[in-house]
Amino acid sequence: KREARAPELLLSMIASEDVPAWKATLFQVAAPWAEDVRLIDAAEVALSDSSPLVRSAAVQFIGAGPSDRGKLRPALQDPVKLVRVDAQWALAAELPRRSTERQELDNYLALAADQPVGRLRQAQLAAMSGDLSEAQTLLQKAIAWDAQSPAYHETLGLVLQQTGDNAGAAHALWRAAQLDTANAQSSFYAALAFAGAGQMAEAENALRTTVQRDADHHRAWYNLGLLLSQTRRTSEALTALTRAETIAPDQADYPYAAATIHFSLGQKREARQAAQRTLRINPQHPEARQIFSTLEAP
Repeated sequence: KREARAPELLLSMIASEDVPAWKATLFQVAAPWAEDVRLIDAAEVALSDSSPLVRSAAVQFIGAGPSDRGKLRPALQDPVKLVRVDAQWALAAELPRRSTERQELDNYLALAADQPVGRLRQAQLAAMSGDLSEAQTLLQKAIAWDAQSPAYHETLGLVLQQTGDNAGAAHALWRAAQLDTANAQSSFYAALAFAGAGQMAEAENALRTTVQRDADHHRAWYNLGLLLSQTRRTSEALTALTRAETIAPDQADYPYAAATIHFSLGQKREARQAAQRTLRINPQHPEARQIFSTLEAP
């Protein structure tokens, strides 16, 4: 598939590109593959590129991925403000509030504080710094100015989840999902929040909305299967779990969930087969091993 080859192709293009603006753009395009070790290595090399555009893009790439952000600390002293600010953003959670770097970032974000998107950025910074109350206040202000942008509602929902307010989070996330009818992830987030708030009918509706928007969203199919199982709709639950397993055959949770349902129904052959599929993926899966051992016992 072309998507599987994308990191290799991007790596080749980055290595051969001489125009700084285009090289920076390639790192931005590479964002979905931020876990690719080869691209991470290329971005680390680009941190010392002569062009601030490339250095900035490399900082953003590394900051958005799972790699060691400590490698971005030298960029805090970059002579170009664009690069410094990107590094400050990536390292915001560890910058002391009164540090020169944090103050520069705060001042930079304050320039757009009279716009909803500016408040959003300030709220994201507050959340990264652990000030969830301030983040909530800033997001509510952004929503008061622009109630039709889903990003503000979604971010508010994620912040409310961190505070433990699942009901409030579900309301905000579902509003985001309603405003962006093509976004399956927003409805999935809403489903998880509804479930956390004990609103299972709403959670089911949000999960069904998710798989309608993205039929390959295997985690939504899995969660839908679990929910249906909890409400004793085992046949539908197994259908949903089969769909999840078909889409993502490397996920041990999916056949294991099916094994537990078959086991509870006394369907020994089907439970054994599902447990076997689980163990092929994860031979050390303790619960699947227990089911299989129980079924194999004389």
